[in-house]
Amino acid sequence: MAVRNVTAGGLEEAGEGFREKGSVPTAEPYGGRPHPQHEQRPLCFVRCHNLGNEIKSAFGTGKNEVGCVIQVINEERECGESFTEWQLGFTPKEHREMLDRQEFLKWQARQRKEDKRWRAIELIVIGVITVIIAGAFTILGAFIERGSLFP
Repeated sequence: MAVRNVTAGGLEEAGEGFREKGSVPTAEPYGGRPHPQHEQRPLCFVRCHNLGNEIKSAFGTGKNEVGCVIQVINEERECGESFTEWQLGFTPKEHREMLDRQEFLKWQARQRKEDKRWRAIELIVIGVITVIIAGAFTILGAFIERGSLFP
């Protein structure tokens, strides 16, 4: 889950205060008055769920009331393999990189398993060919030794 930074527009970690109470930290620009650092509406960083639509449909008002946001945040969802456990201090991008790294490691394991299987098949094929060639040379040698191969 991420929140959009109001000033920079980038996605940031939805902190513990936001996750538990819906509280949005404020920033005070030079000479200006305090304003929220990020939007009240959370986002699913991997776009598995549209939390904004869930908030709208939960209350039908389209307003991002804190209670509405907390309710939607705490709902159980099926995220499949796109889910990664939230870790305090990690940005949404870092969470995405964790998912990518896990997927890459799974892919590597599948590749290693597939490579081992093909190596086993190659060894069997090479063994059979070697036995056939050795047998053919043994038979050819026996015929040559008897002198019956050439008249």
